[in-house]
Amino acid sequence: MLFETFHPIWQDEYQPCEKIRFVGGLEYSINKHNKLDIGYMIQKEVFEKNPYTDFVFKL
Repeated sequence: MLFETFHPIWQDEYQPCEKIRFVGGLEYSINKHNKLDIGYMIQKEVFEKNPYTDFVFKL
């Protein structure tokens, strides 16, 4: 599990954060040389008039 926030540092106007990201996943070792990695990420803009949200599935 992972949680990140992105803070702008070169802006004239103060914003507490620009976007947030939540990530979760699992890794399973199939054998000595192979593994299966599966995950999901949600990334969302904050403090915007029309914020976008990304949903990403990883396999």
